[in-house]
Amino acid sequence: NDVDRRQGFLNGPIPAEYTIRGFYNVEIWEEGYELTSGLLTGQLDHKLIAEKGNRFRFATNDKPGSYVDVVCTPDSLKGLKGSGTVHHIAFITEGKESQEKVRAKIVERKLNVTPVLDRKYFTSIYFREPGGVLFEVATTTPGFMLDEPKEHLGEALMLPDWLEKDRESMAQKLPCISIDINKFR
Repeated sequence: NDVDRRQGFLNGPIPAEYTIRGFYNVEIWEEGYELTSGLLTGQLDHKLIAEKGNRFRFATNDKPGSYVDVVCTPDSLKGLKGSGTVHHIAFITEGKESQEKVRAKIVERKLNVTPVLDRKYFTSIYFREPGGVLFEVATTTPGFMLDEPKEHLGEALMLPDWLEKDRESMAQKLPCISIDINKFR
């Protein structure tokens, strides 16, 4: 299934066929795929759904947005922190119970996993997969409507308590965005 049928944002000036629908896949460049494959299939409920040459595609379902491609590139340089690299890959889980089950599987595999961390809008666990990429498993709850209604999401800078001390410096770094919402209705 190489056709992305997800609906994009339709209330803007971009024609529907060109709207952003989300991430299609993530790609991890590794020396080998075997250890990461074992983690994806054994602990994160993925299946190997395709392979071609040095590319191995894993997914929880065969739909865009759930693909993890592991590409064997033993001779390539490793990414360094900075522009052009990704800090981590996040996987979604429904709630606390499913997150605890994943965490227990990661502990069994003897990977160094964090305790469950409260991020206000969701909880997360973090660990490095065998090739060194940082993975996050985050819940969908309680969600971003915790402190503002859906119709006003994104209108104000909302922060978790531990970041309130940095509010002023963070706000100064944000660009001013002015949108005439009536233009999109």
